[in-house]
Amino acid sequence: MTPEAARFLAKARECLADAVLYQLLVPRIAGREAYLAAFHAAEALFYERTGNIAKTHRGVGAR
Repeated sequence: MTPEAARFLAKARECLADAVLYQLLVPRIAGREAYLAAFHAAEALFYERTGNIAKTHRGVGAR
């Protein structure tokens, strides 16, 4: 795994931990954090497969 992809996955884990923390307190924030976790995980996969960094949400989904 490249260092860049590892950073994306670390960010995904951080967002997921925040989602778990907020799930009972503020579910709306938990949902946003869970979405960001999935986005960063997708960025890691995209980077590993193509070597490119997606700069937008559309860029991740378009690949």
